[in-house]
Amino acid sequence: GMNSGYALSSPEQLKYISPASGQSAIPSVDYLGIVDDTLMGLEFNINNNQPIGRGVGIERREFSVEDGKEALKIIYDKYGKDMAEVIEKMYRVETSHFTSGQYRNTGTGGMEAFGEAPYYGWKKSFFTSNPEYTPTGTWSAFENKGMSGNGGNAQVTDRKKEFIVFPSVISAMEYKVDYIKNHDGNWARWHSTDTTIQNSYRTYMENVRARFTAEFESAK
Repeated sequence: GMNSGYALSSPEQLKYISPASGQSAIPSVDYLGIVDDTLMGLEFNINNNQPIGRGVGIERREFSVEDGKEALKIIYDKYGKDMAEVIEKMYRVETSHFTSGQYRNTGTGGMEAFGEAPYYGWKKSFFTSNPEYTPTGTWSAFENKGMSGNGGNAQVTDRKKEFIVFPSVISAMEYKVDYIKNHDGNWARWHSTDTTIQNSYRTYMENVRARFTAEFESAK
């Protein structure tokens, strides 16, 4: 059980054990082993660094800056520098440089659910072609300020929005890549279908540095 990524620290709570270091963020305790029926049906894929699914009494591990960087490296290796730069800049703007509540909880800058589970209104064929990227549920929060006031959509502050939760950051990044490719490389369309707003978004993005991509390039 100790290699599964999760070990029992108290009867109520399962704590994350880092597969990389084997270390826990908590002091050493008398481990009682894994509670099989609590974990049953919750898939945990260590290779893809995927957080645990929603379950009773179990807190999902939040996505980190490092998760974003690791996912971006996959994008860089697979699609090259230009695509990685676009994805990184979009993420930096949408997620306050991989730190926003939306990002930490969903793996994205906030993709709103507007249909039924499991795809919540988003492109079904993308998920059926890549079942491991299927959303794991939704998370609700008031919308962040985001780009409103920078040519973005007017902010909705009076109601909670439901955002789809991705199983990994790479799955959400690959969704963006798929969208961009399907719109002839017009990444600004992700932000708005209005061409005037797209142009102001492109201008805004020129001032955003793709620091991780630059790091990957210099390591070549």
